Amino acid sequence: MTKGKEISKLEEKGISIIICCYNSEKRLSPTLEHLSNVIIPEEYQCELIIVDNNSKDKTSSTAKNLWSQFGNPFTIKILKELNQGLIYARQLGIKSSKFNFILFADDDNWLDRRYLVEAVGILEKHPKIGILGGWGEGVFEVEPPVYFYGYYPFKSLHNNLAISKPGDNIGFLDNPEEIIFGAGTFFRRQVFIDLSRCGFKSLLTGRKGNQVISGEDAELCFATKMLGYKLYRTDKLKFEHYIPEGRLSNEYLKKLFFGFGFTEPIQSIYTYLLKNRGELANISQSVLKIKLRIFLLALAVFMIKLSRFKKLEKVTLLLEMEKGKLKYLSENQNDYKKSVATITSFYEKASLSK
Repeated sequence: MTKGKEISKLEEKGISIIICCYNSEKRLSPTLEHLSNVIIPEEYQCELIIVDNNSKDKTSSTAKNLWSQFGNPFTIKILKELNQGLIYARQLGIKSSKFNFILFADDDNWLDRRYLVEAVGILEKHPKIGILGGWGEGVFEVEPPVYFYGYYPFKSLHNNLAISKPGDNIGFLDNPEEIIFGAGTFFRRQVFIDLSRCGFKSLLTGRKGNQVISGEDAELCFATKMLGYKLYRTDKLKFEHYIPEGRLSNEYLKKLFFGFGFTEPIQSIYTYLLKNRGELANISQSVLKIKLRIFLLALAVFMIKLSRFKKLEKVTLLLEMEKGKLKYLSENQNDYKKSVATITSFYEKASLSK
């Protein structure tokens, strides 16, 4: 899966909890306090791995001191990843872990006490589950903007911030386009071993420092599906997801959606292969069509601003998404073609390994 230290195939029965951090000093206290109170399943061990992704604050020392204050309920490792990008931090955490189940939690995820117990019960019952997702409940510092909620013809923004909502699918997610957000998500260690064996290379790095680029969670979900594993979401795994005021601002959300658009061309290669069983006849992305959508959305934004109908301001986010797509395809045509070849090669190897 990655260069450097390989993922150990020798696994012990337990849970490795990986929290990747960037300037997390002020967010860690409630996160680690909740984590210190989780119930550890019988016959299981736990370890906590904090990966400091080259923070500028005192993230590492704060994590160490807080965990000590909360009684050091299980082993903690604090690692430093200088190469910024969420995927690099996760890779270091995975390669430094030792248990058969791996849990990715964010620095603002507050886990329910039974989170680990419920997860282990499901994973032991269903060995084909490769990724197990939980149910995030939003804790908002301020009231979200009016267009945050779903108004026809637009969907709610909940899932874009790793928050669940009534109507989200529960159980096995068999639709090729369905994914699980990375917050509070369990992986079998074997998934990463199989990804590495089939030559998987992460093309999407996730957030880098203050850059709002995403898609790494979706890429892992699609690659895991290609290996033949199942994705499963349950509302039995409950966690609270703290959302500060800054992440609800129109400025932040526009950056977020631009990032969604920037990574969409890569994600579309995975979904196209999954839906069409490896056929790539019509995978090309039309820059002209994207430019036309940008023109129409820009016109809609202008009309909405004149009307001051705030419920429709989500159109501004859709416009940013199209701008992100256009920027990627305009600047990365050669990389896009290479990505098609890379993902297709992985798909073929993964299909043979099933």
